[in-house]
Amino acid sequence: PTHVRNLLVALTTQGMAPAGVDLCRNVLHGALKAAVQQELLSRNVVDATAPPRVERSEIVPPQIEAVAHVLDSADAAGHYLFAALHLLAYTGARRGEILALDWEHVNLTEGTISIMRSLEGAEKV
Repeated sequence: PTHVRNLLVALTTQGMAPAGVDLCRNVLHGALKAAVQQELLSRNVVDATAPPRVERSEIVPPQIEAVAHVLDSADAAGHYLFAALHLLAYTGARRGEILALDWEHVNLTEGTISIMRSLEGAEKV
């Protein structure tokens, strides 16, 4: 546990955000959990460490003018993500939900989309 704590402190000291440090801790925990399941280790030492405190701040939505500017710029440039940006701006869907859309969930005739799944981790990055 001491080595894990020292790693977490070092990552924080080097300027990594608490959410990033927590992600590193979770990845290490998963790897050591697999090692315990395979009987390569007797315990998962990450269990003896506390995750960093991740302060949640209120999300402030962008101004309408800023969103319009991004959409206009992406459209004018023919950017390959224009459709995804447009859906994000006008539906309120999450990034992972838009990126996980399949054509079978898009009905152009009725002008509807069905959110059926989300890409894991897209929302945590």
